Amino acid sequence: MLVLVGRGLRGGISGLPAGPAGRSGSVAGPDDDIRDGITGRTSAGAYSGRYVANAPVVQETRGFSMRSFRRLGVCAGVLVMTMGVALQARAVDVRAPARYAGLDGCLCAPWRLWGRGDDVVDLTDARVFSSRGRRAPLALSPNGGHVTYFQLDGGALVVRKVASDAVRAVPGVIWSSAMRATRIELSPRGRYVVLSAGGEHRILDTHSGTGLTVPSGLRPWSFSPDAEFVLLVDDTFQARVYSMSPFAERGRAPLGGALGPGGETVAHFTERDAGIGLWSVASGAPLKSTPVTVPYGRTATRLRWNARGDLELQTVVSRRARKGGGSRYTWYGVDRETGGTERVGGFVVPGSVHHPIVAGLSP
Repeated sequence: MLVLVGRGLRGGISGLPAGPAGRSGSVAGPDDDIRDGITGRTSAGAYSGRYVANAPVVQETRGFSMRSFRRLGVCAGVLVMTMGVALQARAVDVRAPARYAGLDGCLCAPWRLWGRGDDVVDLTDARVFSSRGRRAPLALSPNGGHVTYFQLDGGALVVRKVASDAVRAVPGVIWSSAMRATRIELSPRGRYVVLSAGGEHRILDTHSGTGLTVPSGLRPWSFSPDAEFVLLVDDTFQARVYSMSPFAERGRAPLGGALGPGGETVAHFTERDAGIGLWSVASGAPLKSTPVTVPYGRTATRLRWNARGDLELQTVVSRRARKGGGSRYTWYGVDRETGGTERVGGFVVPGSVHHPIVAGLSP
């Protein structure tokens, strides 16, 4: 059991997309602490054994005291092993979300997921190309916690959880030549996958495989953080909010954007992406008279709501404008009350990465 859990932490992830997360997540600090904890467990066990063996009291009283110490040693060993199992089990489920996915250095390379620090995972089971140099579909959930792709063997469409490396197939969806031009997107929590081809968009439940066809003239743009609601846009980028169960229209917004918790708020960019507007779906009116200002000198690329219900803004400095090459992405937390922004994270996608897919940028 210990060996299996340990492999799940260190080796089991090698066959996945990074996790991404395959788009993959790296936990530079917490993960290192946990691994040190596992090493400490082994050291503690060895130290405990040496301590009992070298204890003068034990050498002088070999009767009841020795048996007591032996029992104590056994209990301590069981406790340490139990704590070790729990610690390793936690470690399996602490991998951070993937920041981006891509092909590293070579178009023939497998899909790779990058997380924080040097945490990288190759998705060796993922199909890379569909035909004639066109990349096969692969998508990250908005926060990089899940990745979806078609497997090479068997062609199943799978959803992989980055944190735990758990993989499940979407029932009834298998790779075929008809899938070559298909675009896929993944909702928060990996709950739904969107399959788009030829102007038709289908939303599938990744657990049951059941799905629905989006009304003609509309396309999915964003989901609420709990994936209970979806925002659809038309050709003029006007938006409608639908509940997923039952699938029914709940309201509208003048512009598409990031759908907030409960499908109640739409965060959208203003003209020329200079600011962020907030729209109440229920009242059909703006929540703020003055838009939130995008940080000076930054190019806004995406808005998203995290699992806590906080709004986040992503900006980018392209490789052409940045020394050293690559593109730098930065996330800012948005204070909806004050209109302020605060940097909460960032990373660079090197210029050597082909077909980069950045979490939070799809669609």
